[in-house]
Amino acid sequence: MREFMPWVKQAVSAKAYDWNTGAGKFYTEDRREGRELTLDFERILKIVIGAGYNGYIGIEHEGVKASEMDGIKQTLDVLKELRAALA
Repeated sequence: MREFMPWVKQAVSAKAYDWNTGAGKFYTEDRREGRELTLDFERILKIVIGAGYNGYIGIEHEGVKASEMDGIKQTLDVLKELRAALA
């Protein structure tokens, strides 16, 4: 991400899976199909903000523990909390 952030001008997408999995407050995990994918949203957002990005962040939710709308709301809440803490 650090390598391509200087070229990002208009949009970033936050793809999230399941929250509250035990990995940590700002971690989202996908454990479908025998694979594990863990995303550290705090680390990712530090990279995005550190690159000077201040545009929109779209949200995609592909988790299975919450409905699409609940997953989007959870992701939005995490992004807002992190943005406030990192400002």
